[in-house]
Amino acid sequence: MWQLLHAWFRVLDGDEEGARELALRFDPAIDLNDGMRQDRWVVAATTTLLAQRLQLTNWAKPLTDYLAHHANVAVHLGQTVFLGFGWHYLALAEALDGSAEGRHAAIDSLGAALDASTRIEAKPWALFAELELARLGAGVDEARPDPASIADRAEALGCTWLATEARALS
Repeated sequence: MWQLLHAWFRVLDGDEEGARELALRFDPAIDLNDGMRQDRWVVAATTTLLAQRLQLTNWAKPLTDYLAHHANVAVHLGQTVFLGFGWHYLALAEALDGSAEGRHAAIDSLGAALDASTRIEAKPWALFAELELARLGAGVDEARPDPASIADRAEALGCTWLATEARALS
């Protein structure tokens, strides 16, 4: 797990080459299916974020296979930090392969993530779903999210990373 988190922090620092080097030591087809891992959702979430950012398209199938069975799970770090729903990560994995089928599946999963996040008032995670819908150039019920609006709402919540990602789409 620490290797993956280290890779993610390298991504955030702008060192995608170093992140890729660390990430490629991980095999999602094997490591995600270790049912004994207490930290399996942190691993699944981080692996999916890395795959999306680094465009590790060969990770799409093992991630989608794993996440499809757990999409309605609320992802937590320990007992206190909510990391979204499995739908969020399933959508990223589905979109990763670049196919039209994967894109449509990702839009459906993001819709479910947005609904679930809105229902429990997890505003940052609702914004994350909107951001990813905007990245796909899609929306739920034909309403396309506005990246500038997402950025403004993220800033108001103190979610700098989300705001930066949304502004990059504007």
